[in-house]
Amino acid sequence: MFLIIGIIWILISFPVWLIGTIIYLLLVGVFHILKIIFTCLLSIIGLFNGQSLENQLYKIGSSILGSLVDFFPRYNDLFNYFWEFGRYNHPYWAIVCSIILLFIYSVWPSD
Repeated sequence: MFLIIGIIWILISFPVWLIGTIIYLLLVGVFHILKIIFTCLLSIIGLFNGQSLENQLYKIGSSILGSLVDFFPRYNDLFNYFWEFGRYNHPYWAIVCSIILLFIYSVWPSD
């Protein structure tokens, strides 16, 4: 029964978690880009302090690779939270929220 509630919740809340996932990925992407830029700036400062170029290039490369490895598995985070909410954590609240979302969808203005 909880599996059915979880599936209904995921289907009804699809626009919510999809838009949330897009916003979340944009924010995480900006964070990782800023992290790479910060690492590059620290490496440039390290070059002026006499550290080797190889060491600084390694830091930049590992920062880029680490950011990619950390970023790509994140696309599914919000979906998993919604799924756990609807199926495992609060299935009855998921029913109530589904009814509220259906009401919101029915009165949403469309052109």
